[in-house]
Amino acid sequence: MGLHEDILLFRTRLNAAIDDAMQTDVAEAAKQRLADTAQELVYDAYEPAFRDRWYDDGGLLDTTENVMETRYNPTDLELEIVDNPPWHDGDDESTAGIPLTEAVEKGVLMGGAGPRPFVAEAEHRFAASGEFKEALTAGLRRNGMI
Repeated sequence: MGLHEDILLFRTRLNAAIDDAMQTDVAEAAKQRLADTAQELVYDAYEPAFRDRWYDDGGLLDTTENVMETRYNPTDLELEIVDNPPWHDGDDESTAGIPLTEAVEKGVLMGGAGPRPFVAEAEHRFAASGEFKEALTAGLRRNGMI
């Protein structure tokens, strides 16, 4: 095998390792950062007197795939975490289908709590803290690239 073929093989292995790291290590770290930021900026922001909190059982802290969906585009190396737990007010059918994240971010149906944007802040913290780099490095190491 010549140098050109060796380089192509290495690039193929590297791309596969990056894709795997983004879909596993980075995705899990990003989900956790989103949940941690929601805990701080949403749940810890006030003490409701009447509202049930779902936390990690279908709420904003639930990082399972059925609540925090992971979408990865390998062409653009873009990872998107869609955090859309459903609104859980069984007594009010007018809220059916409203994503909880949207309601919290915009402050609708929040009993006067007002908007509590947390998604953009979680993204900023994830990038600025070095968590992204750490997760990507761990994934590349796990795939034998480092």
